[in-house]
Amino acid sequence: MVTIEEKIKLFTELIYQKLEKENQEEINKFNEMYSNILNQKKKEFEDYINNLKEEKIRRLKDDTQKIISKAKYDQKKIVLRKRQEIFESFINDIKIKLKDFVSTENYKKWVNKSFDDAIKNIFDNEFSITTTGQTLNILKDKIDGLKINIIIDESLIGGFILEDNNKVRLDYSINSIVEGNRERIGLILYSGL
Repeated sequence: MVTIEEKIKLFTELIYQKLEKENQEEINKFNEMYSNILNQKKKEFEDYINNLKEEKIRRLKDDTQKIISKAKYDQKKIVLRKRQEIFESFINDIKIKLKDFVSTENYKKWVNKSFDDAIKNIFDNEFSITTTGQTLNILKDKIDGLKINIIIDESLIGGFILEDNNKVRLDYSINSIVEGNRERIGLILYSGL
C-alpha cells in the first residue's frame, strides 16, 4: 500500500511536472515572441543602415559632382583669363606695330586721305583737331588758313579726331580704329588658337 509520504511525493512530482510543462510553454512563447521582436528589430536596423549607406553614397556623389563642376568652372575661368591675356597682349603688339606704321609713307597717305574725307563731313567752319605733333606736321599744309583749334594728345598712336561746334565728332584716331575692331581682331585671333 502506498504511504502518505509516497502519495505526497507523487502529488508533488505531478504538480512539479505540470508547473514545468506550463513554464516550458511560457518559455517557448517568450522565446518565440523574443525571436520575432529580435528579427523585426534586426530588419529595422538593417533597413536603417541601408538607408544611411544610400544617403551617404548620394551625398558623396553630390559632393563629387559639385567638386567636378567647380573644377570645370575654375578651368574655364583660367582658360578665359588666359585667352583675355593673350588677346590684350596681341592688341598691345598691334599698337606697337602701328607706332612703327606711323613713321611710314603709307601712313602719310592714309592720314591725308582720311583728313580729306573727314573735312567733308564737318558742317561748321570752326572746329578742333586732336592729334599728335607728328600727325600735325603731316597735316600742316591742309590746316593752314582754317579756323581750327589744335589740341596735341601724344597718347594717340596716330590719326586725329575732328569736332565742330555742333558737337559732330569724327574719330579717325588709330586708337579708335583698333578699339572699334576689337571684336573682329578677337575673332581672327581665336580662330587661329
